[in-house]
Amino acid sequence: GEFGTAWEQRVLCAYDPNDKAVEPAGAGSAGLIPVGTDRLLYTVRFQNTGNDTATTVVIHDHLSAQFDRSSLQVLGWTHPFTLRIENDGEALFRFDNIMLPDSGADQLGSQGHVIFSIGLLPGLSAGTVIANTAQIVFDLNPPVITNTTVNTLFDCLLASTTITDLGSNTLLAGPGSHYQWALDGLP
Repeated sequence: GEFGTAWEQRVLCAYDPNDKAVEPAGAGSAGLIPVGTDRLLYTVRFQNTGNDTATTVVIHDHLSAQFDRSSLQVLGWTHPFTLRIENDGEALFRFDNIMLPDSGADQLGSQGHVIFSIGLLPGLSAGTVIANTAQIVFDLNPPVITNTTVNTLFDCLLASTTITDLGSNTLLAGPGSHYQWALDGLP
């Protein structure tokens, strides 16, 4: 279906097998999306690039405070898992007894993913930044940290369509608008 293949179309060359994607990706480096966007769709991909079979894989995904954490819906997965959301908002996708072969032994079989959507809290204002990163733990190894996805809420009615990238992770929207976002806190 549409959700299961969204990320596959983007892979045109070498890529990090442990990564995270968001839909809608949004415009520019700030991932501009309209204020009032209801839900975001995330895909977390993982691959055992070690040298032995992984027995357990756990994805740690700290859900932003801008999410309605009770609205999380899992839409796709490659292996059976359990999901728990901790009081601090960390979602734990736990793949027990996954027996994921290493990429040297089985390139295709060494990969997996989980796809989920989650609702944004109502009333978030323009300029709100929603950043999301996952940590993937294979057995007792140190976590593999994914890229950080970024979306920024943008009010299309208050600004014209001119968005200028000032560099240094700063965007300026105008004319007739004084929105400027500094994305300094992001990796």
